[in-house]
Amino acid sequence: MNPANTDKAVRFAEMARHVDEGIRALERRALRDAIAAFERAYQVAKEADLGTDAMLGTLRNLALARREAGDHQGAVAAYRLALHAHGITDRQKAAVLHGLGVIYLRVGAYSRAKTLLTRAHALWQRVLKENTPTWQTGAVRTECVRVALDLSRTLRSLGRYDDARCLLQPILDNLTGVDPSEVPHAYIELARIAQQSGHLKEARRHLDQALSFTHSDDPGLQA
Repeated sequence: MNPANTDKAVRFAEMARHVDEGIRALERRALRDAIAAFERAYQVAKEADLGTDAMLGTLRNLALARREAGDHQGAVAAYRLALHAHGITDRQKAAVLHGLGVIYLRVGAYSRAKTLLTRAHALWQRVLKENTPTWQTGAVRTECVRVALDLSRTLRSLGRYDDARCLLQPILDNLTGVDPSEVPHAYIELARIAQQSGHLKEARRHLDQALSFTHSDDPGLQA
């Protein structure tokens, strides 16, 4: 085996060990340990030039750990590093923008969150239309739903109820391939929009629909 390839394999295994440590730490809510492990993983990926996927994966893990620890500035910094990674694809950029938008949504910076989540949603839509093999369509449609839900929450927080409703309703009109666990969240979000805009009967109807989908065995919803 080429010595350079051997070294890459060794460093990749080293990075993977740090990632595993970080995931285990996250699971037990040892957030400082998780952050330290993901930082080590990122440094290995960077120093050994392990490629865009490794760089982005470690940075997204690091951002998640920092976010869960309440270090929103640190999480934003990690996501911004990821956005500037060489060779980032539309799918990867959409995922990073989504994560970044969620940070701003959580801290109440709704206008900034709206900008980022709108970009993420547009990118996922583009991926769905242009670059998605048939066998991956369900996963991409599910990501579209997830970012749409966060964008709707942002629009609702800004009092833009009609925009939020118009964003979600087309999703519920075509659920082909969407992970069924996401469907009740969409109906619950519509219920919150209806409640906050004063349409209580509509809110009740959406809550009933959320409950019915929670127990649905409809194979058409399977991803």
